[in-house]
Amino acid sequence: MRGNTKDETTVLDKIKERKYTFDYVIEALKNIRKNTVDVCGVESSIVTEPNQEQKRILKLLGVNL
Repeated sequence: MRGNTKDETTVLDKIKERKYTFDYVIEALKNIRKNTVDVCGVESSIVTEPNQEQKRILKLLGVNL
């Protein structure tokens, strides 16, 4: 018969407390944009600056913009 051990309980507690779920990460990062605009024949790229939380997520993922 198998019961909850302390290690199993600790792992379950950590999973419940986690902040960065897959859906949360996608929602947070989809607001970062890179657009190319053309004004009077001159092209320019506009890149939004990630906020602090987005920077943290990108760092955890090992992604550099």
